[in-house]
Amino acid sequence: MGEIEAAAADRPMVAVMTFFGAAQIHYGRLMEDPEAKAAFKYTLPSLKSAMQAPAAADFMTASALAGEKGKGQEREDAARYLARANDLDALPYGAFRYVTFANLVNETEDAAKWDPSIQAAMPSRADCFWRFIAAAPWTANTYYDLGNTLYGEYDMPKAWRVWDLGRAADPDWKSSLMRGVPQLEARLRRDFPDSF
Repeated sequence: MGEIEAAAADRPMVAVMTFFGAAQIHYGRLMEDPEAKAAFKYTLPSLKSAMQAPAAADFMTASALAGEKGKGQEREDAARYLARANDLDALPYGAFRYVTFANLVNETEDAAKWDPSIQAAMPSRADCFWRFIAAAPWTANTYYDLGNTLYGEYDMPKAWRVWDLGRAADPDWKSSLMRGVPQLEARLRRDFPDSF
């Protein structure tokens, strides 16, 4: 068993959080670079095993729910898990739980109905993103998510400052989720020239 396999087997949450951190940082490379794809393919069986480990089950559920719109008790349970998972903070990229929490809130239609202690246990959505940015400031995807959150709250000046920061901090931003921001800017300039 190689080092990657051993680490994934012995410490599945370290493997999972490292993957999520690396995916945030190197998203474009993982999708486009043949060498990165080959390395990822090599680690995939061990990563899948780590993601399926009982120790990772709650985080993986929360992560899956954070990536899609929905509502219901399962989402509240996932948010409660993330709010209580303080042990993740000690792991490499463990601060990614904050990004997951913020995206879960953003994607949950009935988050306002959750037990108030869940939200009280976590920073604001914006601060959740900032926590991960503080740990990994070159992660354009996180700036993108934060900018979208601010944009959705109609705080356009802050959204653009965040997107501009992301473009400045991550030289590979064009291969991240941030690649859609210039198209949005162009559309707004075209459709609302007096306002943008």
